[in-house]
Amino acid sequence: MQAVQNACGLYAYPLGRQQSVRSVEQAVRCEAQVSLVLRTEAEPCVVGQVVAGTQESLWIALEAEPAPPIEVLPTVFCDGELKLGGALYLFSTSVLGVRDGESGRMLEIVRPDELEIVQRRRFLRASVRESSPVRLSLPAEAGAEPWSCRGSVLNLSVDGMACLTGQRDTDAVAVGERIHLEFELPQADETFAVEAVVRSKTPAGTEHRVVLGVQFQFQDAPAQFERLHAALQANF
Repeated sequence: MQAVQNACGLYAYPLGRQQSVRSVEQAVRCEAQVSLVLRTEAEPCVVGQVVAGTQESLWIALEAEPAPPIEVLPTVFCDGELKLGGALYLFSTSVLGVRDGESGRMLEIVRPDELEIVQRRRFLRASVRESSPVRLSLPAEAGAEPWSCRGSVLNLSVDGMACLTGQRDTDAVAVGERIHLEFELPQADETFAVEAVVRSKTPAGTEHRVVLGVQFQFQDAPAQFERLHAALQANF
């Protein structure tokens, strides 16, 4: 997965086509907020909500008319930002038309089929070959049912990791729960064993697979943080 740095210094990762399609469908259901910069001479920025969608287009109800009012011809290119579930997605599209609706102006755009999700972490996450294994387990506690599973590292930084796991495997853990991880890096000489907190569980592009997002907890292991940081700098 290739990271792309935008003009604001944030990093964005391209989603797969299936994940992009699902995210756009969710945006229509949730009437997600969208902002668009129209690539005309004035480059106006418009903000609105997704209120309807077809297989070919999305309708955006504008919150306010920019000054000066937009006069849009079909095929005008634009850059978009989509806010959905606390995440920010980037996309490119073009305008199909503008019309007046009951509650104000409506902008029709080509439905994007590819999205990029903005990387908000303090450090760029390095991509790791999918064969890199990770073992996940719950910390041993008296009376608790033992649980462990294996997954594949997708990308990681000193802040956290995204790994691909089986859906049934991760049904046993909840977002916000603390888990234990063991993994290796290509060309690194040690196995890293760290504590982490589950921050997200996202359906992957294949059936019965989940992308698990975790945040590392290094408060009690500062030396481990330094070793991981050094390994990432040396290998990526």
